[in-house]
Amino acid sequence: KIYGQIFCHLSKVVVVRHFLEILFNFVFITIKTMKLNLPCTLSVFLLLLFINCSDDDIETPLSDINTFTLTKADGTAFEPTEFSFEINSDSIFVTLPPLESKTNLKTKILHNGEHIVPENGSVLDFSNPVQFAVFNSEGKEKKYTAVVRYARPKNTMFIGAFNRYFALDSQKGTLKWSFSAPAGSFQYSTAFFNDNVLYVGSTDDYLYALNASNGRLLWKYRTNSSIESSVYVSDNTVFFGSDDDIFYALNATTGELKWKYTTGFNVSSSPKVSGEIVYFASDDGNIYALNKTNGNLKWKYSVGNIFNSSSCAIVENDLYISNRNGSIYKINKDSGQLIWRSVLGSSGEASSPTISDGYLYTTDRSFLYKINTSNGSIVWQSYNAGNYSSSAYVNENYVFASSSSGNITVLDKSTGNTRWQKTIYSNSAEPISVNSTVYTGGGGYNHIYAFNESDGREIWKYPINSINTSAPVIIDKDGKLHYPTKSGARD
Repeated sequence: KIYGQIFCHLSKVVVVRHFLEILFNFVFITIKTMKLNLPCTLSVFLLLLFINCSDDDIETPLSDINTFTLTKADGTAFEPTEFSFEINSDSIFVTLPPLESKTNLKTKILHNGEHIVPENGSVLDFSNPVQFAVFNSEGKEKKYTAVVRYARPKNTMFIGAFNRYFALDSQKGTLKWSFSAPAGSFQYSTAFFNDNVLYVGSTDDYLYALNASNGRLLWKYRTNSSIESSVYVSDNTVFFGSDDDIFYALNATTGELKWKYTTGFNVSSSPKVSGEIVYFASDDGNIYALNKTNGNLKWKYSVGNIFNSSSCAIVENDLYISNRNGSIYKINKDSGQLIWRSVLGSSGEASSPTISDGYLYTTDRSFLYKINTSNGSIVWQSYNAGNYSSSAYVNENYVFASSSSGNITVLDKSTGNTRWQKTIYSNSAEPISVNSTVYTGGGGYNHIYAFNESDGREIWKYPINSINTSAPVIIDKDGKLHYPTKSGARD
């Protein structure tokens, strides 16, 4: 019996055991007929080993979840093209359409077990992962962890043009989708991506929320004038400015107004959220710090001239920004007190500063600067006869900028020496570099471009009917987001 208990563990699969029992019976009868006693004895011994394995020794397979569907609490199904699930050995990943809540979702599960916990048809909160257990006839469980998420398209470039917003394959330069706004232009506002929703402003006075996977309009909100400001989303709130002199905070899910703050002139500078405060500049000459929850003023700092599209960069407790009077400012973000001011050669209203490795990079009309952030002293400056007209984008090795003359210029980060230039009539379109590829609009030639970062070799170009484009936003092959310098979303 002891031998049998050991041996039965080697034959727990029911089908295999029954097959061997039949085989040994056949061998036993055949050998007995032939009167071969030793083989007969061996055959009987082996047969007894298998017979000794009782059904209690045979494990019933664990049960599986076969399909996993979620609906709204009232049973309403989601759009099939925007809903999907993936079942793995111990996990389930569910993709919801954008703006659909993860709370109060009803389960519809097919499984091959006796029962499942939580039971099928339960209405659950999937804001955090939920664990399910399927039990077989012996009461043994198999666990799954269900995670509900939103889609995140990869290898995608988002960029605006005259009256159309584009999503392109960032590796191939082919169209994924486009959204049309016949009465407006998307060439100024930089979009913000959040939970598969793309938020972007237009000169037709609307702030749009689009499905980032297919361009479907989710909602839109109308202001009283053009929207040139880029967008920032934080804690389900969409922040942006308008040329109607008002700074807005909307509910990111519904598009409803939460609060607004009126300044003295256009708000085309882009917002930045840090902690509980949202920061932006107005062309009334003030930098504002507002409570992001209710819009109450914490402080404002006056520089006496317009900011236009120059937006702030924040590193730890320091805020940096430039404006038309040709100065770059470093301000304590908590108190609004000036730390230093560095005077450049001309207006910096077209450039938002970027900070990298303790240095600030920015442009005015004639120069691109590398500035020491501790005291505002200039480390190097690079002259451009064609006049710089965009923010500087900085990565580990290079600095990228566009000029009014139509060139995209790439400089060595440490020396300021020109690496390469290309004339594409970019018309102030801000470049961005991701995984050694430079992306930018070249509206003067009616194309959007991708170049090799090190030598400027053209990788692809896509035709558009627009002489101006916005700064691009990229989601790379790993799903990582990359924002241009003028966007408050850039780290």
